[in-house]
Amino acid sequence: MSDMPAPRIWLERTGTRTLTAFNDRGVAIPVGHGEGRISPGELFQIALAGCQAMSADRRYAEVLGTEDFELTVVPEGEYDPETDRYTDIIVRFLADTADLSELEKAGLEEAAQCAIDGSCTVGHSIARPVSFQARHESARPVPSYSTDTAG
Repeated sequence: MSDMPAPRIWLERTGTRTLTAFNDRGVAIPVGHGEGRISPGELFQIALAGCQAMSADRRYAEVLGTEDFELTVVPEGEYDPETDRYTDIIVRFLADTADLSELEKAGLEEAAQCAIDGSCTVGHSIARPVSFQARHESARPVPSYSTDTAG
Protein backbone atom coordinates (compact mmCIF):
# COMPACT_ATOMS: atom_id res chain seq x y z
CA MET A 1 0.00 0.00 0.00
CA SER A 2 1.06 3.53 -0.71
CA ASP A 3 1.80 6.06 2.01
CA MET A 4 -0.12 8.58 -0.06
CA PRO A 5 -3.38 9.63 1.66
CA ALA A 6 -6.62 8.93 -0.14
CA PRO A 7 -7.79 11.84 -2.25
CA ARG A 8 -11.07 13.49 -1.41
CA ILE A 9 -12.21 13.05 -5.01
CA TRP A 10 -11.14 10.79 -7.86
CA LEU A 11 -12.37 9.25 -11.10
CA GLU A 12 -12.12 5.72 -12.43
CA ARG A 13 -12.32 4.81 -16.10
CA THR A 14 -15.29 2.53 -16.82
CA GLY A 15 -15.12 2.40 -20.63
CA THR A 16 -14.33 4.43 -23.71
CA ARG A 17 -14.65 8.09 -22.69
CA THR A 18 -16.66 7.12 -19.62
CA LEU A 19 -15.71 7.39 -15.99
CA THR A 20 -17.23 7.34 -12.55
CA ALA A 21 -16.41 10.20 -10.19
CA PHE A 22 -16.21 9.41 -6.46
CA ASN A 23 -15.68 11.21 -3.21
CA ASP A 24 -14.69 9.81 0.15
CA ARG A 25 -18.25 10.31 1.44
CA GLY A 26 -19.61 7.54 -0.77
CA VAL A 27 -20.97 9.52 -3.73
CA ALA A 28 -20.54 8.09 -7.23
CA ILE A 29 -21.43 10.06 -10.38
CA PRO A 30 -21.31 8.47 -13.85
CA VAL A 31 -19.40 10.87 -16.13
CA GLY A 32 -19.46 10.91 -19.92
CA HIS A 33 -21.90 11.37 -22.77
CA GLY A 34 -25.01 9.27 -23.16
CA GLU A 35 -27.86 7.83 -21.16
CA GLY A 36 -27.35 7.79 -17.40
CA ARG A 37 -24.21 9.94 -17.50
CA ILE A 38 -23.47 13.59 -16.88
CA SER A 39 -20.98 15.40 -19.09
CA PRO A 40 -18.01 17.39 -17.75
CA GLY A 41 -19.57 20.57 -19.17
CA GLU A 42 -22.78 19.86 -17.28
CA LEU A 43 -20.80 19.17 -14.10
CA PHE A 44 -19.04 22.52 -14.55
CA GLN A 45 -22.36 24.35 -14.78
CA ILE A 46 -23.81 22.36 -11.87
CA ALA A 47 -20.76 23.20 -9.75
CA LEU A 48 -21.27 26.93 -10.36
CA ALA A 49 -25.04 26.83 -9.83
CA GLY A 50 -24.75 24.63 -6.73
CA CYS A 51 -22.12 26.89 -5.21
CA GLN A 52 -24.23 29.97 -5.86
CA ALA A 53 -27.35 28.31 -4.43
CA MET A 54 -25.53 27.17 -1.28
CA SER A 55 -24.09 30.68 -0.87
CA ALA A 56 -27.50 32.35 -1.22
CA ASP A 57 -29.49 29.81 0.80
CA ARG A 58 -29.51 31.68 4.13
CA ARG A 59 -30.53 34.92 2.44
CA TYR A 60 -33.51 33.22 0.82
CA ALA A 61 -34.51 31.65 4.16
CA GLU A 62 -34.26 35.00 5.95
CA VAL A 63 -36.32 36.93 3.40
CA LEU A 64 -38.89 34.16 2.83
CA GLY A 65 -39.19 33.64 6.59
CA THR A 66 -38.66 29.89 6.56
CA GLU A 67 -35.89 27.31 6.27
CA ASP A 68 -38.36 25.07 4.43
CA PHE A 69 -38.67 26.80 1.06
CA GLU A 70 -38.60 25.38 -2.45
CA LEU A 71 -35.93 26.58 -4.84
CA THR A 72 -34.99 25.40 -8.31
CA VAL A 73 -31.66 26.56 -9.70
CA VAL A 74 -31.13 26.34 -13.46
CA PRO A 75 -27.73 26.99 -15.05
CA GLU A 76 -27.86 27.97 -18.71
CA GLY A 77 -24.48 27.84 -20.42
CA GLU A 78 -23.66 29.43 -23.76
CA TYR A 79 -21.20 27.09 -25.49
CA ASP A 80 -18.92 28.22 -28.33
CA PRO A 81 -17.84 25.19 -30.39
CA GLU A 82 -15.15 27.19 -32.21
CA THR A 83 -13.24 27.89 -28.99
CA ASP A 84 -14.57 24.79 -27.16
CA ARG A 85 -15.56 26.77 -24.08
CA TYR A 86 -18.50 28.27 -22.26
CA THR A 87 -18.61 31.99 -22.97
CA ASP A 88 -21.50 32.85 -20.67
CA ILE A 89 -23.39 31.10 -17.90
CA ILE A 90 -26.59 32.48 -16.44
CA VAL A 91 -27.87 30.87 -13.25
CA ARG A 92 -31.61 31.30 -12.74
CA PHE A 93 -33.06 31.09 -9.23
CA LEU A 94 -36.73 30.07 -9.29
CA ALA A 95 -38.59 30.58 -6.01
CA ASP A 96 -42.13 31.53 -5.10
CA THR A 97 -41.78 35.18 -4.14
CA ALA A 98 -45.40 36.12 -4.95
CA ASP A 99 -46.05 37.20 -1.35
CA LEU A 100 -43.10 39.63 -1.36
CA SER A 101 -43.35 43.29 -2.30
CA GLU A 102 -41.21 44.58 -5.17
CA LEU A 103 -38.94 46.19 -2.58
CA GLU A 104 -38.56 42.86 -0.72
CA LYS A 105 -37.85 41.04 -4.00
CA ALA A 106 -35.14 43.58 -4.87
CA GLY A 107 -33.70 43.22 -1.36
CA LEU A 108 -33.65 39.42 -1.71
CA GLU A 109 -31.86 39.64 -5.05
CA GLU A 110 -29.29 42.08 -3.65
CA ALA A 111 -28.69 40.05 -0.46
CA ALA A 112 -28.42 36.77 -2.39
CA GLN A 113 -26.00 38.28 -4.91
CA CYS A 114 -23.89 39.75 -2.10
CA ALA A 115 -23.68 36.30 -0.47
CA ILE A 116 -22.75 34.70 -3.80
CA ASP A 117 -20.09 37.33 -4.49
CA GLY A 118 -18.65 36.82 -1.02
CA SER A 119 -18.60 33.06 -0.66
CA CYS A 120 -18.97 31.12 -3.92
CA THR A 121 -15.58 29.45 -4.37
CA VAL A 122 -16.44 28.13 -7.82
CA GLY A 123 -17.44 31.60 -9.00
CA HIS A 124 -14.27 33.09 -7.54
CA SER A 125 -12.22 30.47 -9.40
CA ILE A 126 -13.93 31.24 -12.71
CA ALA A 127 -13.65 35.01 -12.28
CA ARG A 128 -9.94 34.79 -11.54
CA PRO A 129 -8.95 31.73 -13.56
CA VAL A 130 -7.21 28.96 -11.71
CA SER A 131 -4.08 27.46 -13.21
CA PHE A 132 -4.28 23.76 -13.93
CA GLN A 133 -2.18 20.99 -15.39
CA ALA A 134 -2.38 17.27 -16.06
CA ARG A 135 0.37 15.08 -14.63
CA HIS A 136 0.72 11.72 -16.33
CA GLU A 137 2.31 9.33 -13.84
CA SER A 138 3.34 5.72 -14.08
CA ALA A 139 1.37 3.90 -11.40
CA ARG A 140 -0.96 0.97 -11.10
CA PRO A 141 -4.58 2.16 -11.06
CA VAL A 142 -6.26 1.34 -7.79
CA PRO A 143 -9.71 -0.17 -8.33
CA SER A 144 -12.34 1.52 -6.18
CA TYR A 145 -9.77 3.95 -4.79
CA SER A 146 -11.41 4.86 -1.49
CA THR A 147 -10.55 5.34 2.13
CA ASP A 148 -11.11 1.59 2.57
CA THR A 149 -8.49 0.58 -0.01
CA ALA A 150 -6.03 3.46 0.25
CA GLY A 151 -5.49 3.61 3.95
